[in-house]
Amino acid sequence: MRKLICVFVALLAFGTNILPVQAEKNHQHSSKGQEQIFDNFFVQLYQEEILTAVKDYYNTDSINIGYDWWDKNYDVVELLQSEPGREYSSSYILKFTVLTHSAFVPKEKAKPLGIDTITLGVEPILNNKEFNPNGQPVVKFLNFQHNNPPISKNWP
Repeated sequence: MRKLICVFVALLAFGTNILPVQAEKNHQHSSKGQEQIFDNFFVQLYQEEILTAVKDYYNTDSINIGYDWWDKNYDVVELLQSEPGREYSSSYILKFTVLTHSAFVPKEKAKPLGIDTITLGVEPILNNKEFNPNGQPVVKFLNFQHNNPPISKNWP
Protein backbone atom coordinates (compact mmCIF):
# COMPACT_ATOMS: atom_id res chain seq x y z
CA MET A 1 0.00 0.00 0.00
CA ARG A 2 2.84 2.35 0.86
CA LYS A 3 4.47 1.69 -2.54
CA LEU A 4 1.20 2.43 -4.29
CA ILE A 5 0.86 5.78 -2.51
CA CYS A 6 4.49 6.69 -3.34
CA VAL A 7 3.98 5.81 -7.02
CA PHE A 8 0.74 7.82 -7.12
CA VAL A 9 2.42 10.89 -5.52
CA ALA A 10 5.40 10.57 -7.89
CA LEU A 11 3.12 10.34 -10.95
CA LEU A 12 1.09 13.31 -9.77
CA ALA A 13 4.20 15.43 -9.19
CA PHE A 14 5.78 14.35 -12.48
CA GLY A 15 2.58 14.91 -14.46
CA THR A 16 1.97 18.44 -13.17
CA ASN A 17 5.54 19.48 -13.96
CA ILE A 18 5.34 18.23 -17.56
CA LEU A 19 1.98 19.73 -18.60
CA PRO A 20 2.82 23.45 -18.36
CA VAL A 21 6.07 22.98 -20.28
CA GLN A 22 4.29 21.09 -23.04
CA ALA A 23 1.58 23.76 -23.28
CA GLU A 24 4.21 26.48 -23.66
CA LYS A 25 5.97 24.63 -26.45
CA ASN A 26 2.71 24.24 -28.41
CA HIS A 27 2.06 28.01 -28.42
CA GLN A 28 4.24 29.38 -31.22
CA HIS A 29 2.13 32.26 -32.60
CA SER A 30 2.90 35.80 -31.54
CA SER A 31 -0.13 37.85 -30.54
CA LYS A 32 0.87 40.49 -33.10
CA GLY A 33 0.82 37.88 -35.86
CA GLN A 34 -2.55 36.54 -34.70
CA GLU A 35 -3.92 40.08 -34.50
CA GLN A 36 -2.88 40.72 -38.11
CA ILE A 37 -4.57 37.47 -39.18
CA PHE A 38 -7.85 38.51 -37.51
CA ASP A 39 -7.57 42.01 -39.00
CA ASN A 40 -7.06 40.60 -42.51
CA PHE A 41 -9.97 38.23 -41.98
CA PHE A 42 -12.34 41.05 -40.98
CA VAL A 43 -11.14 43.33 -43.79
CA GLN A 44 -11.78 40.62 -46.37
CA LEU A 45 -15.11 39.65 -44.81
CA TYR A 46 -16.45 43.25 -44.82
CA GLN A 47 -14.64 44.62 -47.90
CA GLU A 48 -17.90 45.24 -49.77
CA GLU A 49 -19.41 47.25 -46.90
CA ILE A 50 -16.18 49.26 -46.48
CA LEU A 51 -16.00 50.14 -50.19
CA THR A 52 -19.70 51.04 -50.32
CA ALA A 53 -19.33 53.41 -47.35
CA VAL A 54 -16.27 55.11 -48.89
CA LYS A 55 -17.87 55.45 -52.35
CA ASP A 56 -21.07 56.84 -50.80
CA TYR A 57 -19.16 59.39 -48.71
CA TYR A 58 -17.04 60.67 -51.62
CA ASN A 59 -19.93 60.24 -54.08
CA THR A 60 -17.77 58.53 -56.72
CA ASP A 61 -16.83 55.06 -57.92
CA SER A 62 -13.34 56.26 -58.93
CA ILE A 63 -11.76 55.76 -55.57
CA ASN A 64 -9.33 53.33 -53.93
CA ILE A 65 -8.52 52.43 -50.36
CA GLY A 66 -5.47 51.05 -48.64
CA TYR A 67 -4.50 50.04 -45.13
CA ASP A 68 -1.53 51.19 -43.05
CA TRP A 69 -0.89 48.16 -40.85
CA TRP A 70 2.19 49.73 -39.24
CA ASP A 71 0.79 53.12 -38.15
CA LYS A 72 1.07 53.35 -34.38
CA ASN A 73 -1.65 56.05 -34.10
CA TYR A 74 -4.59 53.76 -34.86
CA ASP A 75 -5.67 50.16 -35.45
CA VAL A 76 -6.81 49.21 -38.93
CA VAL A 77 -9.52 47.04 -37.35
CA GLU A 78 -11.09 47.58 -33.96
CA LEU A 79 -13.66 45.15 -32.58
CA LEU A 80 -15.92 46.04 -29.64
CA GLN A 81 -18.47 43.77 -27.98
CA SER A 82 -21.59 44.79 -26.10
CA GLU A 83 -21.66 43.57 -22.52
CA PRO A 84 -23.39 44.61 -19.31
CA GLY A 85 -22.26 48.10 -18.38
CA ARG A 86 -20.96 48.76 -21.91
CA GLU A 87 -23.85 48.38 -24.32
CA TYR A 88 -23.69 49.37 -28.00
CA SER A 89 -26.34 49.65 -30.68
CA SER A 90 -25.30 46.20 -31.98
CA SER A 91 -23.82 43.08 -30.41
CA TYR A 92 -20.50 43.87 -32.10
CA ILE A 93 -19.06 47.11 -33.40
CA LEU A 94 -16.37 46.94 -36.08
CA LYS A 95 -14.29 50.01 -36.93
CA PHE A 96 -12.10 50.01 -40.04
CA THR A 97 -9.54 52.76 -40.63
CA VAL A 98 -8.62 53.15 -44.29
CA LEU A 99 -6.38 55.36 -46.39
CA THR A 100 -8.62 56.77 -49.09
CA HIS A 101 -7.12 58.06 -52.33
CA SER A 102 -8.19 58.88 -55.86
CA ALA A 103 -8.26 56.06 -58.37
CA PHE A 104 -5.17 55.43 -60.48
CA VAL A 105 -5.01 57.51 -63.65
CA PRO A 106 -2.15 56.84 -66.08
CA LYS A 107 0.70 59.40 -65.80
CA GLU A 108 -0.80 60.90 -62.64
CA LYS A 109 -0.10 60.29 -58.98
CA ALA A 110 -2.97 59.12 -56.77
CA LYS A 111 -4.27 61.99 -54.66
CA PRO A 112 -4.71 61.30 -50.93
CA LEU A 113 -8.25 62.13 -49.82
CA GLY A 114 -8.33 61.13 -46.16
CA ILE A 115 -7.78 58.72 -43.34
CA ASP A 116 -11.31 57.52 -42.83
CA THR A 117 -12.97 55.35 -40.18
CA ILE A 118 -15.99 53.27 -41.14
CA THR A 119 -18.08 51.93 -38.24
CA LEU A 120 -20.35 48.92 -38.74
CA GLY A 121 -22.75 47.22 -36.35
CA VAL A 122 -22.86 43.43 -36.62
CA GLU A 123 -25.51 41.02 -35.32
CA PRO A 124 -24.14 37.51 -36.08
CA ILE A 125 -27.20 35.78 -34.60
CA LEU A 126 -29.24 37.15 -37.53
CA ASN A 127 -27.36 34.79 -39.88
CA ASN A 128 -29.56 32.07 -38.41
CA LYS A 129 -32.92 32.19 -40.22
CA GLU A 130 -34.63 30.77 -37.12
CA PHE A 131 -33.78 33.94 -35.20
CA ASN A 132 -34.29 36.21 -38.20
CA PRO A 133 -37.57 35.29 -39.92
CA ASN A 134 -38.02 38.85 -41.26
CA GLY A 135 -34.62 38.91 -42.99
CA GLN A 136 -33.14 41.80 -41.02
CA PRO A 137 -29.62 42.82 -42.12
CA VAL A 138 -26.72 41.23 -40.26
CA VAL A 139 -24.49 44.26 -40.88
CA LYS A 140 -25.55 47.90 -40.46
CA PHE A 141 -23.59 50.97 -41.46
CA LEU A 142 -23.32 53.20 -38.37
CA ASN A 143 -20.84 56.00 -39.02
CA PHE A 144 -18.24 57.45 -41.37
CA GLN A 145 -15.58 59.67 -39.84
CA HIS A 146 -13.39 61.61 -42.28
CA ASN A 147 -9.97 62.95 -41.29
CA ASN A 148 -7.81 64.96 -43.64
CA PRO A 149 -4.63 63.17 -44.70
CA PRO A 150 -1.39 64.36 -43.09
CA ILE A 151 0.86 66.18 -45.54
CA SER A 152 3.90 63.97 -44.87
CA LYS A 153 2.09 60.61 -45.23
CA ASN A 154 3.41 58.23 -47.88
CA TRP A 155 0.42 56.94 -49.78
CA PRO A 156 0.06 53.77 -51.76
